[in-house]
Amino acid sequence: LEDRFKWFIEKNDFFKAWEIGAYAVNARDRLDAGLKDIGQLIDRKEWGSAASRISTIFSNTDLSPAEEDGFYEYAIQKWQEMISVLIEYKKVDEIAPLIPHNPKLDAPIYDSVLEYYLDTGDFSMFAHYIHLWHVNFFTGAKFEDSLEERVELQDSHEADYRKELVYLYLEENKYVRAIPHLLKMKDTR
Repeated sequence: LEDRFKWFIEKNDFFKAWEIGAYAVNARDRLDAGLKDIGQLIDRKEWGSAASRISTIFSNTDLSPAEEDGFYEYAIQKWQEMISVLIEYKKVDEIAPLIPHNPKLDAPIYDSVLEYYLDTGDFSMFAHYIHLWHVNFFTGAKFEDSLEERVELQDSHEADYRKELVYLYLEENKYVRAIPHLLKMKDTR
């Protein structure tokens, strides 16, 4: 099977190599084949396929810390890099639903998605992800400050901003900071 793996690599059929690699090579070599496949999809700007492949490859990679020396850290770093590439290309809608909860990635990954939705005015997706992800996944204080600033603008979305701001404050046990907003909302929690 290792010969077959090498043959697929030579033919630049990296996904087939990744598939057979589960039975033929070590975890790092298999992951590297998967990364090359993802790279090809990104180069061809096949964003939906790239996002799907990122999810497939990394969710089917054994991330047991005992697997190989330093492999866990390497795999997580590569996972974050691949997600970041799609975020940089503004393909957030494609990758956001596939960002894992377990393992938890670094906060800037989650922050980037939330910033994107807040900055593009897609508040429903912003709200969706701050409710989906635990508050320790992203930098809560950053979004509290941003929402406070937006509430002060008193535009047509003020009630939405305030509602999500209260949610963040309550999730982070910042009750004193939530109270003025709850009063303005006439929320009797």
